[in-house]
Amino acid sequence: MRPQEVLLAAAAVLCTASAGCPSDDATLTPPPAGQCRTNVDCNSALQEQCLSPLPTFDVCGVPCNPMNECVATSDCAGGDVCMPYVGGCCQTYEPRNTQCAAACTDDGQCQTGWRCSADQVGCEPIPCTDDAYTCPTHTTCNTTQAPDWPGDCGFNSCPERPEYHGCERASCSADAECDGGYCIGGACYTSFGTCRGPAA
Repeated sequence: MRPQEVLLAAAAVLCTASAGCPSDDATLTPPPAGQCRTNVDCNSALQEQCLSPLPTFDVCGVPCNPMNECVATSDCAGGDVCMPYVGGCCQTYEPRNTQCAAACTDDGQCQTGWRCSADQVGCEPIPCTDDAYTCPTHTTCNTTQAPDWPGDCGFNSCPERPEYHGCERASCSADAECDGGYCIGGACYTSFGTCRGPAA
């Protein structure tokens, strides 16, 4: 799992239930049951972790499938290209997770806010410096920093995050600074994270 998929796991280990935990801070609204700011808010007996308020991958304890369907486009047939396979338990940073799929030749093949990559191997996020993408609430376009995203994602399979487009989250120390949102890990979000156990 990519580090940003789990919210403040280190903070959850370092604080205690009686002092120092984000959910105990009077300036922060306690999350409802099943939602969270850190792992402390989740059920450790069920191996739950606090997942980002943004779309994310499943927490998995099982191998990803398909495994190593291709290494290069030459391994594919019918004009398909070799690209990362993501979704379910699969992560783009695991090189074994590949699939043969049709080349991306039309931006309409991609999810909203994404476009075909230059090499046509899947889709890439449209940068916020482009008029075709506008940073959402609680974020602003950082034109001096390259977008942070995990690589080609195939079609409609990469979790949508403003950060992938070069948007930067507003910093905070209390919920009141987030204009109706929540301060989580020093940044503003529109919702809490979700407690999730390992996928079946």
